[in-house]
Amino acid sequence: MAFFLEALQNVAKARSGITHLAEKTGLNRPNLYRVLSPEGNPELRTISLMLHNLGYRLSVQPIQASPEN
Repeated sequence: MAFFLEALQNVAKARSGITHLAEKTGLNRPNLYRVLSPEGNPELRTISLMLHNLGYRLSVQPIQASPEN
């Protein structure tokens, strides 16, 4: 999770900056830094909100297709 949060922080910084992401998401900038820290423990809703505003989405896919498909 720490690696994912660090990667998400790097993407946010590279795309538009943390301040801009905070404005787009309506999240407090210091809290956004805290959420994206290695010790961060964001809710799925928060991750989804950040990803959406960065132009991404989470998806769940099966590891292996079932034989019936």
